[in-house]
Amino acid sequence: MKRPVQRGQLIVAALLLLAINVADAFAHATPMVYEPGASAVLEKIPPRIRIQFSEHLEPKASSITIYAPDGSRADTKDSRLDPSDERVLSVGIRDAGQGVYTVSWQVVSQDDGHFTKGGFSFGVGKDAVPSQTSSDQIQVGFSSPYSQAGAIGLELVGQSMFLAVLIAIAILWRALPSQKITAPQKAAFERSCHYMVGVGAALIAVGVVVFLILKTLDLQGSRATAFVSTLQTFIGTVDGRYAVYRLILGAAFGMYFFTTRKRIFASTGFTLHEGVLAALLAFTLIDRARVSHAAASHFHPDFSILMNAVHLLAKEFWVGGLLALSLILMPLLNRIGRVPWIALTLASMSKYISVALALTGVTGAYIVWLHLKSPAYILTTPWGMRFIVLSAFAGVLSLLRLYNLAFPERYAVWVCRHSLNGYRREALRWLQYSIPLEMCVGVALLFVTSYLIITTPPYPSERYAMEKRASSQGALISLSVHPVEQKQFLITVTDEKTGAAVPVSETIVTLDNAEKNIGPLVPETDERFPGGFTFPRNSLSVPGNWEIAITARRSGTYDAAVSLQLNYPAELEDSRIGPDARAPGLFEGILVFVAVGAVLFSLAVYLYEKRQIARCTGIEENRGWSQPGFRLSRSLMAVVPATVMVCLAIWVSDELFVKSNFERLCESHGDVWTQSVPMRAGVTLASETMAVCSTSSNDFHFADIREYTQFLEKAPAGDEHHHHH
Repeated sequence: MKRPVQRGQLIVAALLLLAINVADAFAHATPMVYEPGASAVLEKIPPRIRIQFSEHLEPKASSITIYAPDGSRADTKDSRLDPSDERVLSVGIRDAGQGVYTVSWQVVSQDDGHFTKGGFSFGVGKDAVPSQTSSDQIQVGFSSPYSQAGAIGLELVGQSMFLAVLIAIAILWRALPSQKITAPQKAAFERSCHYMVGVGAALIAVGVVVFLILKTLDLQGSRATAFVSTLQTFIGTVDGRYAVYRLILGAAFGMYFFTTRKRIFASTGFTLHEGVLAALLAFTLIDRARVSHAAASHFHPDFSILMNAVHLLAKEFWVGGLLALSLILMPLLNRIGRVPWIALTLASMSKYISVALALTGVTGAYIVWLHLKSPAYILTTPWGMRFIVLSAFAGVLSLLRLYNLAFPERYAVWVCRHSLNGYRREALRWLQYSIPLEMCVGVALLFVTSYLIITTPPYPSERYAMEKRASSQGALISLSVHPVEQKQFLITVTDEKTGAAVPVSETIVTLDNAEKNIGPLVPETDERFPGGFTFPRNSLSVPGNWEIAITARRSGTYDAAVSLQLNYPAELEDSRIGPDARAPGLFEGILVFVAVGAVLFSLAVYLYEKRQIARCTGIEENRGWSQPGFRLSRSLMAVVPATVMVCLAIWVSDELFVKSNFERLCESHGDVWTQSVPMRAGVTLASETMAVCSTSSNDFHFADIREYTQFLEKAPAGDEHHHHH
């Protein structure tokens, strides 16, 4: 048993880690608001520069540096968090005269522990205008490589191994008639548990140490400080401190187990020692959930952290149960050769996994609701895309669970009372592969979960639901706030019947405010896509009732002309939707349906397994087990490559099929789909980062497929950016 168990664990961990360790993920504290804004031109120096981020910040590891027009330091070196909101970082600034000031910032998130840095510039004095063609107006750099997710994955697998030992001892082994278990059989069981705890403790230790090293190197690269001092700084953060706690808890679990193992194995019932071990594991899971994006949520963060911890527990219990079956009990029970024992063990584990499935479904639905916010983000954000990958693994794992319930386990119970032949014997023979395969896919699921842990959920910007519409000459003209550029109005001209874009050569906007005797004003409009034009919101110079006349000039047919009434800014404010605003809808209904469905399905499985357990009790326990031997090394040699193939298939599917049309179009033209701020001709359009198509020149970051398509069509034939098409 010794060599296969140790070798098998290392094979599974190494191959699955290699299968996903290939690139970078997006996870960060994102700058939401700059004060003053990027590229702003001020009359005088403000007392402080303020930046609002999407997550709570670490005060000791976050700072803002300001450079004066002459290159000297202009900040007062007193970077601090706002006492009322730890998402806001500010620094004092001295008056160094007129010119362009450059702001450089670097922060560490207190919620997810990830490092972000960036910068922007602003001018003081009417002639101090930041370059309109520079792509350096605002830069945001994120750091959260897959290697860090792999380190977290090792921790999750190690925790599952601890759970596997508790499950094997307290739930499965003690359910068997202890008086009929021989001393050598007990010794073999205890050895397997020893190996499992040892490997689990080693995985947690390696995972935490690698995590600390990677995070320190990550932070060191931007701070230009020595490794030891940078490590001390990182350990002083929430992420670093809680990582050390997990290392201590993992070591405490291992030491306490080996200290009390004789009393645990000698007991016939649940002991206080097992309670202590369970408590250590529970604290570890809460620790892991604390450093997550749930902590950054505005919606009951403490409750969200608890739901995250329960979700992790349910997943790890499922995987831990499979580890207990595959690596501890099934090889031993197969050698013992008593059919009722095998059937009882399989049915008992399935009964408890059904409870874990219910918890996974309910807490998973909550986490998706908390982080995803809208189904629109599934194909447009990294979190949504990774959620699809995680769902694919969960689907494979669920199908394997159904197969194991419907065939191998069912016929293991059947053989307690009947003889086996034909397809039943063949299905039962696959038990030595199907349970380990489910285990390996479960381990892969934990690694994908670790990847999702470090991926930042979408944080939508402030939106306005206000929309004015009117029809003219078969065209529908609408006025709204641009979904990305909050300081711009967006005019769209579409066919009244089909909704298709209407070719428009230009739009003329005339603004009148009769109450204030203002107008007519004619702001300049900018074509963004066919039938889509923008003009600045500040064209409406004062609050009040405005008449907005819009004329869409069309060639070969009549112009479309409408007049819209707008009480500005009152109507906009009434329609404002905050980033955390939620309203029950179809998305919430689907999640509730999924959660209720998981609970009902789990209840059905639980009741079914209770009947299965009853069917395999009271049977002659010496009834023979005539199946081929359950050899662990042979099983792993078959199922580990199969699991790697599953991982590769899902990864290839993700790369080839799970993409939005915008992302495909972007990549097909040699541009890069990434997370960044939207930008047009080097000028930033918003402070919020979002999924954008970044051109090779880096001067355009498109967040709208219509605008990107227009850019492609209008690019000169000899444009260097598109010479390769």
